Amino acid sequence: MSINAMSRIDQERYDSWISQEDLDVQFALGQIDTEEYRRRRDAAASHLQAKGRPPSKDRDSPMTWLQIIVVALVVLVVVTGFLLVARPSPALSVSLSSPQRISQTDLDRMMSGSNTTTYAANNTIWVGSGFSKLVFLAAPPGHDEIFVINGLLNPTIHLSKGSQLTVTLANADPDMYHNLALTTRDPPFSSMPMMNHMSGPRTSMLSPSEIDYYWVQDMRIAANSSGQFWYLCEYPDHAAVGMYGSLVIT
Repeated sequence: MSINAMSRIDQERYDSWISQEDLDVQFALGQIDTEEYRRRRDAAASHLQAKGRPPSKDRDSPMTWLQIIVVALVVLVVVTGFLLVARPSPALSVSLSSPQRISQTDLDRMMSGSNTTTYAANNTIWVGSGFSKLVFLAAPPGHDEIFVINGLLNPTIHLSKGSQLTVTLANADPDMYHNLALTTRDPPFSSMPMMNHMSGPRTSMLSPSEIDYYWVQDMRIAANSSGQFWYLCEYPDHAAVGMYGSLVIT
């Protein structure tokens, strides 16, 4: 193969990688739905694969089909095993407000929370019975891809069964979008957690902060039974690099 031909293939792969990055961002922001995301991704993969395919006699060899069958069987075993051991989701009632833009003064009034106790020594927050409030600051300056809650970084939050907690997500990041989602799936999380069949509650993707203004959204949680959740940001790569924490209901 000539150097020029190799350069063309490398450029095509680079362009494909850039297109995939753009596609991931569009999906994360809700600009395209899951079906359209998968259609575009599969079409791009098929196009790139076609550029480097060997002759048809090699593609259709018995070994290729054997490999496909083996991979399919492995996937079937893994999925079946997961379905047999997956924990049922604890009963949790969640409602969401509409996103809104508030001032720095308004956010400062909300920051202390209510009916909660913070333990910095073991990075935990205990929520009292009845009604409580917490503010989740998403990635404030100096804390990239981290939730800051009552001054703690990605703390473990404990709720009593029957309690009700209002979480206000505030995007304090001037450069990136963030959201808040709940799941029973254990970490580590992939770069695109929303694609991994996560069906738990989630806020909208909130726009970056502005000077003295923030986008916020409330998630009202009613803890109806015992269990464990993980809270995380679903924007591409954020949970994968550590933007998550534990929510325990006892």
